Amino acid sequence: MTSTTPSVTSVAKSHAWDRLRNHEGEIFQTTTNLTFTYEVKGNGIWFYRDGNRINQLLTRSEFEKGLDRCPLHTVAELSDLRDPSYLFGLLTDRRILA
Repeated sequence: MTSTTPSVTSVAKSHAWDRLRNHEGEIFQTTTNLTFTYEVKGNGIWFYRDGNRINQLLTRSEFEKGLDRCPLHTVAELSDLRDPSYLFGLLTDRRILA
């Protein structure tokens, strides 16, 4: 399976973070089609499923570590970071990496 995610060299990290902030509250999907939203608080991201907050804060530095690994092909490539399924959903969505 190939990914259509552009490499991080074509997307500045600060611009990706800005797009992340711009799409806050919108519905995204995991690879298993679970829907989620997120909220940016300072330098972190809280994920929500079914209106309930996932009790782990993904830091901006972890988000950027995920960016460094783009293009992504599987969630397993992010398994050492917090909330890899949700992070993968963000990093493979064209709203974030346009």
